[in-house]
Amino acid sequence: MFVLNRFPVVCKAYVSDPVIAWRPHVMPNASPVMIERVARAIAAHTGREDWASFTSQARAAVVALREPTPEMLEAAIPNCPDWGDLPQDWQAMIDYVLNEQIS
Repeated sequence: MFVLNRFPVVCKAYVSDPVIAWRPHVMPNASPVMIERVARAIAAHTGREDWASFTSQARAAVVALREPTPEMLEAAIPNCPDWGDLPQDWQAMIDYVLNEQIS
């Protein structure tokens, strides 16, 4: 059994059942959407305050993250020969971010 972000994950390579992961159902929604957060980070890095002008660059950065590298997957679940649905889960999260509407 591995611990991923404080939640137990069982590598399906070692058990006959699929990956078992406990995921909290309640997430705080007080923070801005991810594209806005990335745009704000780019603006801050360039010393500017007009984050809205960086949304296309932020979207491009998030698109670049859509395909997790093997190293990223290994970091999430070390020493597991089968990452199960983790790559698809990652892509689903990125797709969600790409479809979020900035208010």
